[in-house]
Amino acid sequence: MSIWGTLEAWLHRVSQFGVDLSAVCLALMMVIGTADVLGIAFLSAPVPSATEASEVLLAMAIFLPLMYVQRTHKHIAVDQLLQRLPFPARWTAEAFALLAGLLVLGVIAWQAGVLTVSSWSVREYANAEITFPLYPVKAIVAFGAAAATLEYLRQLILHFVRPHHSPTKPNA
Repeated sequence: MSIWGTLEAWLHRVSQFGVDLSAVCLALMMVIGTADVLGIAFLSAPVPSATEASEVLLAMAIFLPLMYVQRTHKHIAVDQLLQRLPFPARWTAEAFALLAGLLVLGVIAWQAGVLTVSSWSVREYANAEITFPLYPVKAIVAFGAAAATLEYLRQLILHFVRPHHSPTKPNA
């Protein structure tokens, strides 16, 4: 297998892992939220730290599947407009969108990494009834953003190497 093929297979596994872990986060949020509502309704006692736990699970649920969403082209796009453009304009618009995504997510990944290191250095914990460390969550968010950045970079490279294969189509 070529280096590119090995990289493609690895990136596919990473993107699928992000989606799977995101689904686990969402399921945990549902369980915590349901338990919290039932606890308040029937026992007059909320689940301790339910809000804080849901907040960190939400952050992970958002950032972990970003690579998969970009890889499978499940994001929101203005296809009607792009399809009507002549090829050079469409190619340029797609290149610009990929570059913008690469830059924005690259900055998010970088800053999330900075926050992770800072959080880890002070051993930051949630200010909640039940405390839990925040640095692993920040590391996971940084990982999700970095993985999405890698996918944007992969698609941008392919966009220039194979200019007639549109990255806005799923088989690009």
